[in-house]
Amino acid sequence: MGEGGRYDGGMEHTARFDGKVFVPSGAVDFEKGAEVVVRRRAAAKGVIGRDLLKSGFLGAWKNRKDITDSAAFARKLRAQSNKPRYRI
Repeated sequence: MGEGGRYDGGMEHTARFDGKVFVPSGAVDFEKGAEVVVRRRAAAKGVIGRDLLKSGFLGAWKNRKDITDSAAFARKLRAQSNKPRYRI
């Protein structure tokens, strides 16, 4: 954690829970007694193609005049969504 309890993005490791402790899937570089924060990833909810077609999500940008390259626009949105955001 960074200053003020904010996640500083320092490192990320994958581990599995064996019922008692978390077991890292690879080598970790922690000092003995280091405190770590565990965040569980939300389980992916299955979506089938038919549901996606009904959602209106596909083709949502087709009539926008300000988006000339939808693939580039989508890449930009993904990059922005992966940037850390901090509340001040």
